[in-house]
Amino acid sequence: MRITNRLVIIVAVVLTVVGIGLTSAAVVMVNGDFKRLSTTDPYEEKEYYVKADGINTITFNDSSARVNIVKSNDNQIRLNYFENEKEYYTIDVSDNGELAIMFESNIKWQNFVGFNLGSRDFFEIAIPENIKCDISLKTSNGIITADNLSIDGDISLKTSNGAIALSNINTDGNVTAVTSRGSISASNLSSQDFSAKSSTGELRLTDVICEVKITAETSNGEIEIANISFGAGLKLKSSNGKITGTVRGRMEDFNIISRTSTGRNNLPEDRTGGNKTLEAKTSNGSIDIAFVE
Repeated sequence: MRITNRLVIIVAVVLTVVGIGLTSAAVVMVNGDFKRLSTTDPYEEKEYYVKADGINTITFNDSSARVNIVKSNDNQIRLNYFENEKEYYTIDVSDNGELAIMFESNIKWQNFVGFNLGSRDFFEIAIPENIKCDISLKTSNGIITADNLSIDGDISLKTSNGAIALSNINTDGNVTAVTSRGSISASNLSSQDFSAKSSTGELRLTDVICEVKITAETSNGEIEIANISFGAGLKLKSSNGKITGTVRGRMEDFNIISRTSTGRNNLPEDRTGGNKTLEAKTSNGSIDIAFVE
């Protein structure tokens, strides 16, 4: 057994030394220019413009890019991104007014061997103010942010392994934010409905105003709200986290349903008589909701 372990250590040391030697030799051969060692083509920054008139839907589908949605300074939709010959985007404007953005990849296994310098991990969409348009974004392994938007339409944002951050959003439609493993934050947001769902992340909602209802659900995270206002209903649900914050109005305004298994609860478990519904439930955490005028 000692001989076997010693042999493994010797082989590992030899392979490490050989690897360092080959890397050093490669660097010397290219005179220190690491770009020449890359096994993929360099990424090039691109811009794409389209007039907002006639666009009623924007769809985006990618595997890993970080996506930023911002306000455009003119009446054009601007796309800013990076791509190369193996990783690129197809961008299409259909006759029915859909701007479709789809990530494509032709990377083979050998492209993962060696150096891969540069990154395409960024995509920015600039949208004009007050555009009548629905927005639907999907990315598997990226962060989604949206800031300073005022549109007439629905906003749907989905990612599997990333956070979602919304700020200064005003829409006459509904807003949906869904992530499997990441936090969701929303501040200064106004919409008809707002829904935030995460499997393993915190939810933080500040100054969110909805004409109809607000839903915030997470399995393994806290829910924190501040100055929340809604016309019909508020649903807060966490399996393993506390629920805290402030709701605008008087307690008498609400029908209340609240439950917690292993924590303190400052709300009545069942209360009727209001014209709005507040539901707060958690299994392993406290509930502390205050009402402010």
